[in-house]
Amino acid sequence: GRPLEEILVAWEAARAGNIELVEATTPEDWARTLHHPPLGKATFLDLVQRWSRHDGDHLRQIEILAINCRERNLP
Repeated sequence: GRPLEEILVAWEAARAGNIELVEATTPEDWARTLHHPPLGKATFLDLVQRWSRHDGDHLRQIEILAINCRERNLP
């Protein structure tokens, strides 16, 4: 029920925080083991790779939506 602009602003802030975290990661941090509720035991590298695949999935979804809108002459 929130406006799209509000959702995008919140997403952008969360993404900026994630990028800052990744950019500050040391070689030791990449190998550090953590517990992620759905994944269980994983390294920080595992988590970042999963984020990357997840983002790729969303980009493909957006591409499909854009193609469908163009085919239907939707804005």
